[in-house]
Amino acid sequence: MAEPEDLPEQWSVFSKQSGPVHRVFRGLLRHRQVDALDTIIGYLNHPHRAHDRLGAVAVLPTGTGKSGIAVLLPYLLGSLRVLVVTPSLTITQQLNSDFSSASNQPKRRAYIIERGIFRHEHVQRVLPHPGVATNIADLVNLTARMDGRSCIIIANAQKLPPRALAEIPENKFDLVIVDEAHHYPSEIWSNIVHRFRQHAKVVFLTATPRNPLPEDWNICYNLRFGDAVNEGIIRNLLFANLPVQPNVDPNTAIIQQMIQLLDEHGTIVVDGVRRSYQGLILTGKRTEDADQIANLFNAIDNRFHACAYHTKLENSENVKNEFVAGNRRILVVVGSLLEGFNHELVSVVGICRPVGTGVIAFTQFVGRAVRHVENEPQAFNASLVSHVSYSQFQNHYNLVNDVAFEPVIEF
Repeated sequence: MAEPEDLPEQWSVFSKQSGPVHRVFRGLLRHRQVDALDTIIGYLNHPHRAHDRLGAVAVLPTGTGKSGIAVLLPYLLGSLRVLVVTPSLTITQQLNSDFSSASNQPKRRAYIIERGIFRHEHVQRVLPHPGVATNIADLVNLTARMDGRSCIIIANAQKLPPRALAEIPENKFDLVIVDEAHHYPSEIWSNIVHRFRQHAKVVFLTATPRNPLPEDWNICYNLRFGDAVNEGIIRNLLFANLPVQPNVDPNTAIIQQMIQLLDEHGTIVVDGVRRSYQGLILTGKRTEDADQIANLFNAIDNRFHACAYHTKLENSENVKNEFVAGNRRILVVVGSLLEGFNHELVSVVGICRPVGTGVIAFTQFVGRAVRHVENEPQAFNASLVSHVSYSQFQNHYNLVNDVAFEPVIEF
C-alpha cells in the first residue's frame, strides 16, 4: 500500500494516508470495512457537516470489523488527538490491544500489524501508545500531558462524569470515536459527545442501534446481518426453539441440546493447538439463577466444567481467563459479557429466560457466537438454543431477516 512520505516523529503517530480508502487498503481489509471507512470519511468531510455538527453513525453486525475501523480512522482522518469512549473495561482492554498490542493481552497483536498495513520497519513509528483512563485522575493527567503531540485516550464512559469533563478544554480532541454507541444518548454518553463535538469529528460505531434512533443520529453506513452472513463474513445463526416435553423442564432441554451441538461442532486447530468449541448461556437477572444453571449443566454432563460468571463472583477475571484458555467450555452469565467479549470459539449460545423483542441485549448476546475462527469453513453455522416458553422466535426472526434495518442517509 502507499505509505506516508513523511512520518512525524511524535511518540504516537497518526499519519494521514493519501488516496481513496479502496486503493490504500486493497486486499488488506474486508471490502465491507473499506466501504464503511470510505462512507464515514465522505460523510465527515462533506460540506453539510459544518452546519449540522452531527456525527457519522456506522452500523455493522458483531464480528464484521468495527474495531479495525476504529483503529484506522485516526490515520485516514489525519487526527492527532483522539478520544475513544467505551462502556466497559473489557472493551477498553481489547481496543488498547487492537491499537497497540498491549502487553496485558500478549496473544492479541495491533491491528495494523495483524493486517500488514504498514511495512515492518515503519510499524514502531506509526504504532500509537494509547493512554487508558480508569478513573478521573487518569483522564485529567493524560489530557494534560498531550502537549500538542498526537495521542489517543481510551476511556470508559462511566469514568467521564461532568466534573471530570469540566477540567478538559472543549477543543482538546479532534476526533471522538464512540464504541458500542447504542448507549448514546443516555446522559453520561451525551455529556461526552456534546462537550467535544463542536471541535471534533464524531464517529458512532454499533451493532445494535436504538429504536427509535436518537434525534441527532444520521446513519451513513448500515451492513445487514443477512448480507454479512451471505458474504461469509460471519456465521449464520441457526435456531433450535425447543418444544414442551413431558417431564422435561425447559432449562434441562436447553442444556441437553447445547451438549449435542457442541459435540457435533467438535474441535478446530487455532494457532497450532486443537481447541474445542464452547458455549454461553444467558439466564435470569439474579446471580443465583446463573449458579443454579451452571450446577444443573455439570450434573447433566461434567465434561464442560460449566461455571457462573457475574458481578458478585470474587474470582470473575480468573473464571473468564479459564474460559478463554479452554479449561471451561460453558459460562453462564447474568448481565456480563453481553457486549465486547470477543472469543471466536463460542459457537453455541443458550437463552434460559425471556428477552423482550427489540431488546438490544438479545442481539448483543447472540452476537458472541457469530465470529468465524480463522480457517473455519464458511458453511460452519453457529446455533442459538432456547425454549418456546422463553418466546425468542421473534427476536431471532427479526435478527436474521433484518427487520430492524435502518436505511442510510444520502449526502
